[in-house]
Amino acid sequence: MSCWTLVQQDSFLETPSSDQLKTALESKNDFVKISAMKTILRIIINGDPLSSVLMHVIRFVMPSRNKELKKLLYYYWEICPKYNSDGTMKQEMILACNSFRNDLQHPNEYIRGATLRFLCKLNEPELLEPLIPTVRQCLEHRHAYVRKNAIMSVFSIYQTSSHLIPDAASLIEDVLVVETEGTCKRNALIVLCTIDPEHAAMWLTNNFDHITSLNASSLLIVIEFIRKIVIVNSPDKTKYFSLLLELLHVNSSSVVFEASTSLMNMTTNIQIIKTAASRLLDLATREADNNAKLIMLDRISDLVQHVKSGLDDIVTDVLPFLASTDFDVCEKAISIILGLVTTRNVDDILEQLQKELSKSNGESENDDARRRALTEAIHHCAITFPQTAATAIQYLLSHISDFQSKSASSVLSFVKEVMEKFPELRSANLTKLLLSLKEFRAGKIFRGVVWIAGEYCFTEADIRTAWKSIRASIGEIPILASEEQLLNDVSDRQEQELLVDVQTAPSSSRKILADGTYATESAVTSESLNAAKLEAVRASKKPPLRTQILGGDYYLATVLASALTKLVMRFHQISDNLERLNALRAEATLIMTSIIRVGQSKFVKYTIDDDSIERILSCIKVLYSFEGFQPLQKVFLEDTKNAFSHIVIENERRQKAEASLINERNAMQPDDTLSIRQLSRAIEEKAEASFEADVIQAASDGIVVEDLSSKLDHVVSLTGYTDPVYVEAYVKIQQFDIILDILIVNRTDSTLQNLCLELATLGDLKIVERPSPLNLAPRAFNSVQATIKVSSTDSGVIFGAVSFGGKASEEDRVVNLSSISLNLMDYIKPASCPESKFRSMWTEFEWENKVDISSNENINLMEFLHKLMKKTNMNCLTPDASLRGDCGFLSANLYARSIFGEDALMSLSVEKSTNGPISGHVRIRSKTQGIALTLGSLVAA
Repeated sequence: MSCWTLVQQDSFLETPSSDQLKTALESKNDFVKISAMKTILRIIINGDPLSSVLMHVIRFVMPSRNKELKKLLYYYWEICPKYNSDGTMKQEMILACNSFRNDLQHPNEYIRGATLRFLCKLNEPELLEPLIPTVRQCLEHRHAYVRKNAIMSVFSIYQTSSHLIPDAASLIEDVLVVETEGTCKRNALIVLCTIDPEHAAMWLTNNFDHITSLNASSLLIVIEFIRKIVIVNSPDKTKYFSLLLELLHVNSSSVVFEASTSLMNMTTNIQIIKTAASRLLDLATREADNNAKLIMLDRISDLVQHVKSGLDDIVTDVLPFLASTDFDVCEKAISIILGLVTTRNVDDILEQLQKELSKSNGESENDDARRRALTEAIHHCAITFPQTAATAIQYLLSHISDFQSKSASSVLSFVKEVMEKFPELRSANLTKLLLSLKEFRAGKIFRGVVWIAGEYCFTEADIRTAWKSIRASIGEIPILASEEQLLNDVSDRQEQELLVDVQTAPSSSRKILADGTYATESAVTSESLNAAKLEAVRASKKPPLRTQILGGDYYLATVLASALTKLVMRFHQISDNLERLNALRAEATLIMTSIIRVGQSKFVKYTIDDDSIERILSCIKVLYSFEGFQPLQKVFLEDTKNAFSHIVIENERRQKAEASLINERNAMQPDDTLSIRQLSRAIEEKAEASFEADVIQAASDGIVVEDLSSKLDHVVSLTGYTDPVYVEAYVKIQQFDIILDILIVNRTDSTLQNLCLELATLGDLKIVERPSPLNLAPRAFNSVQATIKVSSTDSGVIFGAVSFGGKASEEDRVVNLSSISLNLMDYIKPASCPESKFRSMWTEFEWENKVDISSNENINLMEFLHKLMKKTNMNCLTPDASLRGDCGFLSANLYARSIFGEDALMSLSVEKSTNGPISGHVRIRSKTQGIALTLGSLVAA
């Protein structure tokens, strides 16, 4: 039995008998007949053939002129049994066949068209054969609605029983010659290209000059035909390519898109590929929908990955996308541009990147993200093509003060790498960076600039410039004495104004001192006045570096102390001026001691911590003990710089490894089979594969085929073996869906009627397909399926019950099902991201879950890290160079991304004593609470 429609029965308890349905069909009221026909359709779909009502349908429904009844009647003919038990056609179907012929000759074109559409779903040759002449006549009907359905009817009949219309190809070809209506012509092309490709190719060749005049839907069929079949025809390849090139200039966007992608997939001629790519980019430029832009840019990105050279000319067509207001479009354009940059166009690309960077002066997060992306692109160009590094870094340093903290940090990362790789650029860039020091406001930027000054000042001039810039940013020293002087220098007028403000302020209650007595008015006024004066001093304008230190940024203070120590050491190495050396040493000591003293005073926002004091004091000690002690100088002047050099080298190695991996995927091996067109169908297979790529990708669930043992791990028992009904489910994850293949076993000796499996969910789960009710014979079993849509990785639970009835005297029974919890690991995939992006997300994400770790396993810390990565399905972002060695401590950052685009961050910090347990903690952050809690429970398990 064929069925194209699934209809749920409203109520199985009120199913009418055959006699009741016959009575309803005999009614003169069309509404009663309509209700009866709907009930008949439901019953037949659920397995009861209802053969006894066939004659009543023919007698009382077929003659009706009611349109809704006519529609239901066609549904009935689709699903009703048409054969006897011995395989012969029922005699009543002769009457039905006569009715079909009458409808095909009906003067109303819409009845003819509807009947022709119905014939497309009819698979019985005995019923179709008498209708063939009438269907042929409908091909010449004056109305296009009839003709287009007649063409598809011919197609369906030919596929079902080709001997009924052996001349279908020539018949459709004749239709193509005389047909002028667009939809009819499209349908005819579909039929001809499918049933007789040779005739279709001949028609295409004969009408080559008129193809571009077809409507868009017909042109899409032509492109599909060329892409799938005609491309293997070598003599006509050039002609078909020229046709596709002509189609690049039609007005239909869909045709241009398909023609462009077809040309890019089917040829290796670089000129044709560039023409198609440029046309596709032009189409993306004119398209208003950002999603459409991203799809087209994705195609260009794939092309750039596979075609490594010769495409640099199209970069000018990609550059305008940098101005897009959508960050995703801009980011995709940047990735394409970086794949197309060469020595020939790098200057133009840098100019455009700098131009767009100048425009993005907004304060929003989106603008800051755009600036970071553009900065990283400039960084990539400058590092890849050293001749542009000077221009690029000069531009960035000129505008660094206009950037926000995150964007400026990206610039500083670039500056550090340029300083390390290009020694000839150090002096000029260092001077420009230090001159901008007074314009910075973020402590993170100050730390980077001061660190660069301490590491890369190798001449007396550079040291002098750095020292003057740092001193100017600190202001008057000692810091504490100058702040106290500023507090004492508050004028009498200011003091009087403050006193007036305090005295006129309303008071709701009297001040009570610590000993329980009331404070005098003068004491209260004095305390308030001093507090107000202190706030006025704190709010006064100060140099930027001094502001950061008074604001409690003691990490910056320790970096400053280390940089000053390095500058003094470096001056000692390159100069014999002992007087100048002692002056620098004394001033550095004064700066460091004044930082400690002011950090312990009332002028700072937060009191200085002991670690920072210890670090600064150690730098002071080094200042007076490094002379003649080479190991100490080596630690400060060489080891710290070498550590950064190793990071740069490691990043280069990792980038080369990733690029090599991509090249290996696209590379052909020496022992690969050669494809010779005359001897194989490889090109045809390639063409067909390229055509089917989108469909395969859309239909694929991306899940690796599992072996039997792995599948058994996903089988869940929902009831016990002693229950009257045993239920178990195989849980299959298919991208955004959970498919439950449920086995139901009747363990009783009686028939279970109306057995219903009811499911419900908690969390972001939605049941889209529920199991249908069924009847189970004694000791029998059946399988049903349920589909649940997943919309996020938050924790979810599937639960429910199975209900059934036995004999008439027995009441319905219900068996509760065990719950099924959503496994987050099926949706989490290891991923990578730059360290700057990881830190940015770590700052932004609000959900944090801290899990303490205590493990007695006899493994080292690296083995523990790999075990944690496998358990949580995360990727380690910390470079291997930073994890080498065994010092008893390990700190690493891990990252993963869900298929819904949700990020999961993890920071691991553990230690292991000799023969002791592994202890420490893991901090997990994400945008949603579900990921943080679920990953935390996995770590703790």
